[in-house]
Amino acid sequence: MQSKYTAGTVEGPIGDLKTYKLSDDETAFAVSGKAKPDGTLYNPEKAEKPRTSGKLYKSMFVRHVSTPDPIADIY
Repeated sequence: MQSKYTAGTVEGPIGDLKTYKLSDDETAFAVSGKAKPDGTLYNPEKAEKPRTSGKLYKSMFVRHVSTPDPIADIY
């Protein structure tokens, strides 16, 4: 009968599992995943959400309306 051992848990999505048998009772493994700038694993479910969806423009407005009522320009 085989025994089950949990070496640890991973706090984010990983993939590309590679294993290598070191000896009869030791196995090494490697995985890949996205990392944050500090080197920790990126977890999109726990990532800080942006506080705004606005954009900063450094030139003229993308759309400029000459009247207070843009519908009035259509008629």
